[in-house]
Amino acid sequence: MIAVVVSGFALHRFHRNDTTVSGIAVPGVFIGLGISAIALHRDGAMRMLPSIDYDPLLFTTSILVAIGAQ
Repeated sequence: MIAVVVSGFALHRFHRNDTTVSGIAVPGVFIGLGISAIALHRDGAMRMLPSIDYDPLLFTTSILVAIGAQ
């Protein structure tokens, strides 16, 4: 559901043919956040020993990379 909702919103925003920087960047940011949310949801569903611990700096960096890759 996360991917469908985020992609739908981003495509709806992009469909307006707004070719300004914000008109292109906002959908890209939402798609990047959607990708990050999907990955974190998947990682949270795994049960592993030892448990997974997140480093706040690497966590933030991975989200910024996902957004920037769009």
